[in-house]
Amino acid sequence: MRRNIILILVLIFIAVPLVAQKILINHESTDYESIPESVIEDIKSNFNVLHAHLSHGFQIDDGLDTLGARNDLYRVKIGNYELPSEMGALNILYYYADSYAYWRDGGTSKLRSFLDKYPQINVSVFSWCRDLDTASAETVQAYLDTLNQLEEEYPGITFVYMTGNAQKEGAYGYNRYRNNQKIREYCAQNNKVLYDFADLDCWWYNPVTEEWENSTYSYNGEDIPVEHPEFHHEIVHHTTEESCEQKAKAFWYLLARLDGWQPETGLKNSKNFPNGHNLSLKIYPNPFNPETTILLNIPKNEWVRIRLSDITGRTVLEVYEGRLNRGEHKLHLNGDKLSSGLYFLTIQSVEKIITKKISLIK
Repeated sequence: MRRNIILILVLIFIAVPLVAQKILINHESTDYESIPESVIEDIKSNFNVLHAHLSHGFQIDDGLDTLGARNDLYRVKIGNYELPSEMGALNILYYYADSYAYWRDGGTSKLRSFLDKYPQINVSVFSWCRDLDTASAETVQAYLDTLNQLEEEYPGITFVYMTGNAQKEGAYGYNRYRNNQKIREYCAQNNKVLYDFADLDCWWYNPVTEEWENSTYSYNGEDIPVEHPEFHHEIVHHTTEESCEQKAKAFWYLLARLDGWQPETGLKNSKNFPNGHNLSLKIYPNPFNPETTILLNIPKNEWVRIRLSDITGRTVLEVYEGRLNRGEHKLHLNGDKLSSGLYFLTIQSVEKIITKKISLIK
């Protein structure tokens, strides 16, 4: 099983794990064209996303499709109830889910079925519909507690927290605002990753003044954020095409931040997963024929499992399983006995799972 694999220790060094930190994505996170092309390509190669949602979540999906159609660099492939495996695209698994099919009252069983079937998924997102307009504070806390539990169960996956849309005014809008604030405060205090859907609803960039405009309404003497009038049209899933694109730009920004890109410096650090575990895997060349090199960085002495699977998730080669010392390791993979096609190379440690697409062309 291992005769085609040569494991060579090439360098030992002290790896400093990342400090867990929060990531906030809002209307100030929409300059997606400032993300280097190399980071976008890295995202498409290394990220597999699950996006569960009802109608409002389609705004992100539709916006991503639009950006991809306009520029192939941002190409996405969204699969209905299955994870696609298209090279050169960001692959997203979508399923239609109310709160009961993602987190609430045992609804995580549906989510777990997808996460267990597709171990290459490393980002999981749930978009609200109008749930937070009427939800109680206890319901919101249950949502936060469940996501925190899922993070412990699946340490290799980044679970993205999200606020609810900001369409409603009046008492419903006020209740939604309070629930959104509860989510924001929890994420800030606990170093979570937050995609602020409501904020993206409320801010519109005026191309004439070249300034951002915020929309609010008055309730009991307070100014409550509400969807901007420019977006308040039933054109595409309760909003406008411009609003969908704005949310899609922020989604690319989110993935770039998770990939380690720092907008302040324009540089890319180690991947920014919130558990602070700095485990990395690089493969070159890719595509390959029939040999490729795998560079593996281990932040501490620990048990790892490395395996190669086909597009159905079936393991075709157990590359390595055992303890490795911290540092950089170099592996040579010979695919001479494999058929041409797309494969997934997965490394699993105690705290994290990384999966990369790898293509064999003979």
